[in-house]
Amino acid sequence: MMLVALLHYYRFAAVIMVIAVNPTHHVMAVSSAAFALPPPSSAASNEIPGAITDGGKNIEWMDDWMLRFGGVASNTNRQLHALTSTVGQMKIDEMKRRLLDINPGCNVTLIHDFVTVDTADELITSLPGLTACIDAIDGMIEKTALILACVNNSIPIVTCGGAAGRMDPTQIVIDDLTKVSEDRLLFHCRKRLRQNHGFPKVPLPGQGKKARVRKWRINSVYSTEVQQKMDNTKAEMVTSSFRACDGFLGTGYRMLQPWHTDKTPEDGSITDMTPADVDVATVESAAVDTKTIKVHTYMDLINNAAPLPQYNLSSAIQAANIYSSRFALLRYDPSTDRFVAYYSNKQSWVSGCRKMTEAIRITTIILRNVFPERFTSDSPELVMAVSGGDYPAVDTHKYATCLFKNEEGPCDESLLTQAPILHFGSVFNHPLFPNMIGMPMTSSHTNCFLDWLMIDRQPCKLFLPTPSDKRLPWDELIPQLVWRGTDFRFLSIQNDLERPSFEKHVEGKANSNANKNKAATTILRENIHKWLPRWKGVVYTAESEIEATRTKTLPKINMKFADVAEGGKHPAIGAKEYKKWEKIGFPVAGERMNEVVLSKYKYHIDIGGGGGTTWTGTVRKLGMPGLLFHHITPTKDYIHDQIQPWVHYVPVQSDLSDLMEKLEWAETHQAEARRIAETATALMEHLSTSVGFEPLFEQNNMLNPLLGVIEAYKPMNLRDEKSWDDAFGQLGGGDFSPFLECSPDEGCEVRKGPKGKGSHSANNSI
Repeated sequence: MMLVALLHYYRFAAVIMVIAVNPTHHVMAVSSAAFALPPPSSAASNEIPGAITDGGKNIEWMDDWMLRFGGVASNTNRQLHALTSTVGQMKIDEMKRRLLDINPGCNVTLIHDFVTVDTADELITSLPGLTACIDAIDGMIEKTALILACVNNSIPIVTCGGAAGRMDPTQIVIDDLTKVSEDRLLFHCRKRLRQNHGFPKVPLPGQGKKARVRKWRINSVYSTEVQQKMDNTKAEMVTSSFRACDGFLGTGYRMLQPWHTDKTPEDGSITDMTPADVDVATVESAAVDTKTIKVHTYMDLINNAAPLPQYNLSSAIQAANIYSSRFALLRYDPSTDRFVAYYSNKQSWVSGCRKMTEAIRITTIILRNVFPERFTSDSPELVMAVSGGDYPAVDTHKYATCLFKNEEGPCDESLLTQAPILHFGSVFNHPLFPNMIGMPMTSSHTNCFLDWLMIDRQPCKLFLPTPSDKRLPWDELIPQLVWRGTDFRFLSIQNDLERPSFEKHVEGKANSNANKNKAATTILRENIHKWLPRWKGVVYTAESEIEATRTKTLPKINMKFADVAEGGKHPAIGAKEYKKWEKIGFPVAGERMNEVVLSKYKYHIDIGGGGGTTWTGTVRKLGMPGLLFHHITPTKDYIHDQIQPWVHYVPVQSDLSDLMEKLEWAETHQAEARRIAETATALMEHLSTSVGFEPLFEQNNMLNPLLGVIEAYKPMNLRDEKSWDDAFGQLGGGDFSPFLECSPDEGCEVRKGPKGKGSHSANNSI
């Protein structure tokens, strides 16, 4: 006989799953686990508590990360093997030891692996003799995958619902998944099975007998108890060590119970906060002291699976003071089950706010689908600080010195403990604003994350490399550094670089008998430090073409503008802005090149634009057969953390002063250059698959930042709109106006915009 347990843990869930209660009332509670049981045995025994009561001799445990919330402080409230004596031990090792203590005759095999969309079916089919499965995973995506794998392979499965906020064991029932109610986790799994995998539609309550459908024959264990109203989050950092994320029992971070409050009466009971309880001074002083945390940025904490400093509504509102525009507060309102976004009337509503709005829309969808039990009518409120756009629109007057000198940071020491800000766009390379967390850019990148979640882990087409049938061999690539792009500004908040003017810098300054193109090139070269990086590339091109004419060879550089941004994007060739340049033969404008044409060149560069980066240009060129010279600027994108200098690209300084030197290196080190180019293409191939994209979504580029912010927020548990408005106004929110509202059924609707300068008045669904 075989008893198989498949365990899987994602850090965004920490609920208790009650697997079974045996006649002796032993309860086995497992977090994010799936147990598979053998056929009944005539030698059944009650020696093993909970689900393990059949006397099975063979047990297999599969696990990789057993508990993200760390150690004994988190596990002892629900897991039998979590003791002070087991801190620091692998959890599955402790499970094995405990089982063997109970029944020395058990054969226990430890298998370290995830239950994921990609592995669920393989794991189920690789277990000979498997006859049933008990699922206690609390991640909706993985839970659905395991259910589907069992159904497809005719393996009976019992799936368990969520237990958060439910305390009455007499209301636990067993029924078909089609009959489940009062359980959002199972509801979302059922919805996903129906919408994405063709399972029969489940009728709504009250539709009558005619609406009945055949049961799915998926037994579900869940509670009909209405989820209890929970208090504010009380999370304690029990040591300075990081939250365990490696499958060990440890003491990284303690979540005593979801959404508890620090407001405790003298009798020790925990009560809700009412509007009368809201004291501004108390709320403002509620954040955890983080002076002992030695990190550069909040992103460092996320990368190390450490908790973010706690924050509250007041500190979220105060985060607006960092910005001049493109900053919003995103609030979850449990009384209406809606997300509402607010914009400050003191800030200008600029064009970049459209990108921020789209990022918020996508974020609300991801939050609802990944954390369904956190966003219910019985949940506490949540407020997130969000910004978006090409770059963070911080107050350039307030932080002028810090920005223009590109200091190491922070620009203000208080930023080390302020509310986290999710910025959807490029962020600063140096920790100038350490509480700013870089998120995927809108909208091509954020759409990839949304599609991966909602369309069965659809691979991101953005990362697809040049098709193999379109790739030329390295030796057949055109040996030229090529670039085409738009004549656009470059990170104006951090420099005073300019675009050369023909009238100001060239006209009338050259000898009338001299070659005007050469004269203009000389003038621009002498002042190269003044120009925007993209214009520097044009100057290098002009020099290269002059030299190629002399030597009758191919110019080494071919960097020209394909489009002009001013007055609406339009082709550069023949543009009125460049007529005088073109008249003297200066190579400012070039033909547009699609990716197939660009991929025929051996060398590429991703010169930064308005936000200091190119957003899509970097990943598209990494996927080409040629070598990328990556423009290192004061800002970076989330994807830059996935690539390494001299492994995936050749780094080039922000002012391009070392570009010619690096190009010379590549030309004289062809084997090394080719290896770097091939490694970059291989990376893009990997990221364009479901397996390759999974870490981007599941780890530090989407879920972990969202979870970190959710955990860090200390709600006030205001249960109605009036209470919220009162508290919001008292804490400084009176200058904010709602501009976006998102419901689970109707999507997002843009409200009338803020009253401040540049406000918009759109009122349409998006």
